[in-house]
Amino acid sequence: MRLFLYQLQPIEVEKDGLVSVLHHRLASVEGRADIKARLLADEDISLTTQQEVALYFIAQEALNNILRHAQAKSIEIKLLQGPRNVNLEIVDDGHGFDPKKVEPGGMGLRNMKERTLQINGKFKLVSNPDQGTRINVSVPRDQSTKSYKQKRRRRKS
Repeated sequence: MRLFLYQLQPIEVEKDGLVSVLHHRLASVEGRADIKARLLADEDISLTTQQEVALYFIAQEALNNILRHAQAKSIEIKLLQGPRNVNLEIVDDGHGFDPKKVEPGGMGLRNMKERTLQINGKFKLVSNPDQGTRINVSVPRDQSTKSYKQKRRRRKS
């Protein structure tokens, strides 16, 4: 029920930025479950608002799956910018699974893949039973906008 209520809250990606809302989401995960959650993020990330929102929802879906299925003790999210791409990586130390044996009725992985495609990204999932899960989403940097910090300053003023 708490998860459902949390999902009803509006996200403030445009106002607060992706890193801030990810920090907030991870804090709620730590507060609800006995999971150590850590976020490592570069400061000046160049993404469009559409990319930020999509990456947030991808991370949220991954976290929901971890809480429901993985029985993980720790989660690490990395949001790092390279010369051409921004990479979102979500890693857990849970039970893992065989990706070839995913139940057909599940929408979580399908939603993450579709959101990735909508922002011209690449989605990669690596998981094995008893070895945890790693999700990596790589999207092209937004070359047309100011840096992450500069965009936030302009929105707050």
